[in-house]
Amino acid sequence: MGNKHSIHIANATSEDIYVLAYLSPDWAIVDAITNITVIAAALQQFKTCTALGELPAKITSIRDIFQTLLAVRKVIVSGAQGVKAAMAVTEAFKKTAVKIPAGTFKNVKSEDFLSIYLKAHGIAGLIGAKTVTLMVMAGEGKDLRAAMWNSGSDHSWIATKRGVIVRSRYGTLWQENPRAGTIAWGK
Repeated sequence: MGNKHSIHIANATSEDIYVLAYLSPDWAIVDAITNITVIAAALQQFKTCTALGELPAKITSIRDIFQTLLAVRKVIVSGAQGVKAAMAVTEAFKKTAVKIPAGTFKNVKSEDFLSIYLKAHGIAGLIGAKTVTLMVMAGEGKDLRAAMWNSGSDHSWIATKRGVIVRSRYGTLWQENPRAGTIAWGK
């Protein structure tokens, strides 16, 4: 079925990480996510409980989910109104995303991985894609961190304890190659 390249994410942290893979940050969530009601309800509740100006007017795309996750972290860290709703967003993300336990890895471009949260036409589009948007979340409360970036179709990544996600050396899963790329995601 199209391009056979793989994108692996190895989890070298001491906690579970949660990953979603999409065609682009602007992909409509109604076209992509199978269980949209779980995350949509949590996002809407968070939006009504907070008065943050940086929240998207409507939550319609993958980019909107990411921007909301960043706002969730701000609310939790500051202790502002809406902390309970913010925590509900992180729980909804965990229910929607695929968990990669500490010390393990997954091919985030495999049909088995994608079928957990994507609709069938979304899977078909991603399998052959040359560029894939990845979103990773980890941590709880004030330690919440998230990252979103575009990856080549044959690049693999390592989530580290140091607050960065690092490209792995080509052909390996656990050997870091920071010159090939790093993504900051907090510590």
